[in-house]
Amino acid sequence: MVQSRSLGGEVDALVRALRSFEPREYSGEDCAKLVKTFTRAEKALATARTLTAARAAECNEHRKEGFADPSEWLSRHAGTTPRDAKDDLNTIKQLEGLPETRAALTSGQVSLGQAAEIARTEAEVPAPRESCCPWPRPRDFRRPR
Repeated sequence: MVQSRSLGGEVDALVRALRSFEPREYSGEDCAKLVKTFTRAEKALATARTLTAARAAECNEHRKEGFADPSEWLSRHAGTTPRDAKDDLNTIKQLEGLPETRAALTSGQVSLGQAAEIARTEAEVPAPRESCCPWPRPRDFRRPR
């Protein structure tokens, strides 16, 4: 519980700092670096939110707010669709046997969507676990044009 308050305080401090953030005070090069940093943080925060929501769901915390379905509860708090929230929660479950992918996800190297694709590929391709995903190289899942 102490760690929760401490971590929550750190997130609150980051949000306070971002409120006064003004990109025009930075060079173009610095802004390009910050885009990468913010993207990594965004992925890590989305993962932490989903891991936390999965744990809250295990403890039936969503029911205390009148939600029968954890994905409905998560979507309300995250501002996403129930389908997206359900997909994210399912991705977390799928990563139980994929420790390298989970580590890449929690460190912000890959997004929840990328991790879902990795998990699907690992389930479909008969190969040693996580052989399709060399780390720490980020993966690009765009379709070729």
